[in-house]
Amino acid sequence: MFIVLGWVHSFVLPYLWFNCVTPDRLSRDPKGYIRRSVATNSNTPRCALRRLARDRWVDVRWNVAVNLNTPRKTQKKLVLNGSEDFRKAIAIHPNTREYILEELAFDREVDVRWNVAANPNTPAKVLAKLAGDNDMLVRLCVAKNPNTPGYILEKVADDRNRYIRKAVINHAHILGKTLVKLSCDRDRYVRRAANIMESDFFRGR
Repeated sequence: MFIVLGWVHSFVLPYLWFNCVTPDRLSRDPKGYIRRSVATNSNTPRCALRRLARDRWVDVRWNVAVNLNTPRKTQKKLVLNGSEDFRKAIAIHPNTREYILEELAFDREVDVRWNVAANPNTPAKVLAKLAGDNDMLVRLCVAKNPNTPGYILEKVADDRNRYIRKAVINHAHILGKTLVKLSCDRDRYVRRAANIMESDFFRGR
């Protein structure tokens, strides 16, 4: 009994104090760098993260936005109301949740959509949407995204821009039928690259 109580007193209570009580108190600290550190802590209580989402320091708000413990409603409001640079940084961050990436895929600023298209964690359904974006560089980012699946690459292989079609050829997820199609492309540079890749592709099968 005394051993258990001693363990609780020595380890459990300090842990709860540091990870639950301390972050909530420090989220009110006047020093910005302290509040920023609290915003990065995955054990920071949600009530404290909601408070920090209104912080005057943009670095604090940014860390709240990528904190996996931040409530969904708070995170969404914080990101969508942020500046263009803020949304760009969130769009490429590895911790950004899928529902935020889905929202940012419709962003009015093309730079934000570039980063969504380039983020390896962007879900396939969002990449499929961005594969038809009006901006050429967004579509190019989709073609170069390492996690773009083969069925989306097949769609991108019909792009009007030859640089995008050529980027598809070098993708690890390209399908054999897509490579065969590009080996008959109307552009000779694309055809040449596809023919070189085609021989290596089918030789390894």
